[in-house]
Amino acid sequence: MTEKWKPTLDNTVQPTPTFKLLKKGASKIFRKFGIFPIKAYYDNFGRWGFRYRQFLYVAKQEVYGNIVSVHEEAVLEARKYQIGIVMWLDSAGKFYWFNPEEIDKNSEKNYKGGVPMLNFNIKLAKSLDW
Repeated sequence: MTEKWKPTLDNTVQPTPTFKLLKKGASKIFRKFGIFPIKAYYDNFGRWGFRYRQFLYVAKQEVYGNIVSVHEEAVLEARKYQIGIVMWLDSAGKFYWFNPEEIDKNSEKNYKGGVPMLNFNIKLAKSLDW
């Protein structure tokens, strides 16, 4: 019997990011809505997200099996401001919306480069037609 693939969510050293995906999605948001972020979020590796009035924005290259992840701080901030999390998923060329409370209930924590991340199923996403 073939074993089902399971992603490795072990704590790992985080490679230095290039931030191109974050900028790419932010540019698309600006072109579509003409809005700028209210706040930028940073960790030890640099900028990882933006808060807009209506949502907290993050970006990912691709889904890892069926798992995506966000900074734990993204979920805390989205809950604090009662907004959703919007993710640019570059491999799909689309934006997705996540409910931070659902992420909180259905995620597993690990540490990437010492940063707490929450890993969860992409099925929690709602596709956005932006």
